[in-house]
Amino acid sequence: MQNLAQVLVDFDIVHLRAIARQRGVELESLVHRDVVDQLVPALMEPAHIKRALKAMSDAEREALATLQRAGGKQRAHLFLHEHGSIRRYGPARMEREEPWLSPASPAEALWYLGFLGRAFARVEDETPEFVFIPTDLIPLLPAPDPEPPTSEKPQPSTEIAPVRIDASNAGIVTDLYEMLLHIQLHRPRAVESALPDMDAWRQRLGEECPDEYLEFIYHLGRQIGLVEIESGRLRLTPDRARDWLDRPAIWQWRSLMNAWKDDAEWNDLWRVPGIHCDRAGWENDPIRSRERFLAQLQAVPAREWLLIVDLTRQIKSSDPDFQRPSGDYNSWYIRDAESDELLVGFEHWDTIEGALITHYLCRPLHWLGMIDLGYDEEGEDVPALFRITPAGEQFLSNSEIESIEKTATPIEVNEELVIRLAQDATLYYRLQIERFTERVSEENVFQITPRSLLTARSQNIQPPAITNFLERASTSPLPANCQEKIRERWHAVDQIRMRRLVTLDFSEPAVLDWLQKDPERKHLLGEIVSPTRARLPESQLTRLLKRLRRLGLNPEVTQPPEN
Repeated sequence: MQNLAQVLVDFDIVHLRAIARQRGVELESLVHRDVVDQLVPALMEPAHIKRALKAMSDAEREALATLQRAGGKQRAHLFLHEHGSIRRYGPARMEREEPWLSPASPAEALWYLGFLGRAFARVEDETPEFVFIPTDLIPLLPAPDPEPPTSEKPQPSTEIAPVRIDASNAGIVTDLYEMLLHIQLHRPRAVESALPDMDAWRQRLGEECPDEYLEFIYHLGRQIGLVEIESGRLRLTPDRARDWLDRPAIWQWRSLMNAWKDDAEWNDLWRVPGIHCDRAGWENDPIRSRERFLAQLQAVPAREWLLIVDLTRQIKSSDPDFQRPSGDYNSWYIRDAESDELLVGFEHWDTIEGALITHYLCRPLHWLGMIDLGYDEEGEDVPALFRITPAGEQFLSNSEIESIEKTATPIEVNEELVIRLAQDATLYYRLQIERFTERVSEENVFQITPRSLLTARSQNIQPPAITNFLERASTSPLPANCQEKIRERWHAVDQIRMRRLVTLDFSEPAVLDWLQKDPERKHLLGEIVSPTRARLPESQLTRLLKRLRRLGLNPEVTQPPEN
């Protein structure tokens, strides 16, 4: 920051004369440089400083103390939000209105007493504006009173316990697996920048799953390279998908957490309910926002119920600019979704940043299994409390993943071709098994059936390949009778007989009803489809036509198209 001379030299002569008048300094010249040279030593005299401090209001002294406690400087928007604005004037208007006589705020009063400067400073890759005390003036000020003690982090809620608990989603890895299985079996069409139509996947997860969650899982699968597009259809990326599926579950979960944390494409701010982001002309950094939010979450007690509002207050106090490092609250075009009001200024922090914090907890972190949510009342839609799960605690503490040995025998096969998957078998074996089996009611149990082998045919999987996989995965030869059963069930669906059918359409239901009542004629009608329609094999057509003509009926015979 700057010393007093550097601060004063940037002020116009009207401002310098106002400071001199407020501090009781008789100027000997009206030349700008001479005024600065006279004011600097005068304003730094201990007697001048003591008189100025004594004449200050409590609010003005507290504003000055705020900067002292912060090391002499604070980001401008934070200081001005807490201690009032400093109006900007040109020299003519300043001289005409004399704002120092009726300052709009404690901050403005200090501005015209010569205790404050404003400047931009480089912080990482941003250049925010600061309000500061001139550096050579800081050691001349008496030490400020200590700030009232405040809790550095949200404390466990002992008085409020949730009436209803929405436990974190521990099954996101399984849900992603269901999507990968569906893609493997059905190769759905890809839809640009949208969720593909995968009804079977949705049915497996449950109709109550919101589209946003399904989109989140699909996006993560694409983000970590498990899914690619080939000829307009989705397919699993061979090497990456196999590697991911063959990893331990904890590693797979951690990969999803890291994918979200480091993902610049999934913009959480754009998805916050209640606000609408006009995306042209500005941009935010989702990765940096998450990093700073997760750093705040690391200081929170795990496995304890905490109020969401307490976490929001704590972040607003300790790191309010977690998503706006430059402190720019004026150029982001964000509107209230209901009123369409443009939300400009730090006063809308709770509506934007506060809502983003709640969104982090209730959407991605809850979906990823890091956060449990608690509700004050049974019918409430918005949670009041949150709790970091054991898995969330491990991730936030950056604990290493313990090495897990793979099971030596992932599957067991019995004589009825029932396959039992080991509890610690990886998802790779499960996906391979589900390409030629059906699930049974018991968890991790599958069976080879004639219908499941139709799925195998659609995947171009032949019986020898099934046998080879079962022998490798069970680490033992497949008995001859089991191999024979696979062949039998494979060929059980080979025989498909086709026959040509003739449809009879009657203009009146009474005709068909009359024909049915004669036992000799009834058997010639074949299958009765409706009161005016019957269907029979083509081989019976000649006999039926003769019978109908003998009865005085002359049906019209219409030939179908060639194809």
